[in-house]
Amino acid sequence: MTTPLVSPGLIKRLRKVANRGLQTEVTVLSRQPVEDNPYGQDTESWVTMGEFDGWVRGIGTARLEDTTGNVVSATGVFRLHVKAEVEIYPGDMVILRGEEYEVQDSNLENTYRVFTTAMLRRKH
Repeated sequence: MTTPLVSPGLIKRLRKVANRGLQTEVTVLSRQPVEDNPYGQDTESWVTMGEFDGWVRGIGTARLEDTTGNVVSATGVFRLHVKAEVEIYPGDMVILRGEEYEVQDSNLENTYRVFTTAMLRRKH
């Protein structure tokens, strides 16, 4: 039998240290299935999953503009870390300092997670 590269005890200790940095309060809202509305736009609904301590940081992203080849910077993209037990899925919403953010991606499928990490984009 082989010994795992990272033991459950090591992950537990890493989480204990890492969770000390979670100091920003965030509210996570889970997106419910969209209900069809025969009279117009479909209705979105959200259920509050809870308030959690997190760590949020901005991510500088850049892309080339098609017409000129200039580098264009994208703003409003953030990475959120919360305790590993928190489940956040793409399409969910996070409220941070009164601003709404849409979850673009999360790391729930990773085998070894110190945090649950979600990529956020500010809703305009």
